[in-house]
Amino acid sequence: MVQAIENWAELSGVVRDVRPRPGSQGMSEVLLAVDGVRDVEGFPNLLTEAAGQELAVGIRTDRLSGVEPGARIHCRAQRAGPRTVVAHSDHLERD
Repeated sequence: MVQAIENWAELSGVVRDVRPRPGSQGMSEVLLAVDGVRDVEGFPNLLTEAAGQELAVGIRTDRLSGVEPGARIHCRAQRAGPRTVVAHSDHLERD
């Protein structure tokens, strides 16, 4: 079994879609067209390759008020598995 490491990155981009996250009650999946990725001081950045890609990001549904396709957001996110990215619930902003 591979041990996960604590990692964080600041992502920014445009929301392409918002939908329920399968198998995760209280979570939504935001398809984000990522146009910016910044390091978070003190943590490795496992999302450096995300710039220019569309990335499915898990975000708590109760934090998505007003977030819809076309909205620009900034969030702190981490790679939680090979194909799993999750946003920090206290670091989500909408332009």
